[in-house]
Amino acid sequence: MQVSKGVDMVTGLRVEVVLPSMERHPRQAEVVNSVAKRTIVRAGRRGGKTVAAAIRAVKRFLAGKRVLYAAPTGEQVGKFWYEVSAALAEGVRVGVLKKNESENYIE
Repeated sequence: MQVSKGVDMVTGLRVEVVLPSMERHPRQAEVVNSVAKRTIVRAGRRGGKTVAAAIRAVKRFLAGKRVLYAAPTGEQVGKFWYEVSAALAEGVRVGVLKKNESENYIE
């Protein structure tokens, strides 16, 4: 489990972001830490691709970048959304972030 702490510059609130662990799939770190604009991952079922994409998305979001995620099935989007929402839950809870569940976005 990775923990990142930040302070909202407007409210001064300290927010803790907890990212899923990459221990089960050590090669996820290569995807998560890649600086490439686009990434292709060749991995089998249950290889940790969706979780790696969620971790990377949260890190980029916290760096002030917009993130778009698309997947072929609603189930895959749901898993991604679950991971992102769980990581950013504290920020939503204290009101630093705004989450729209029906349209799947956080700002």
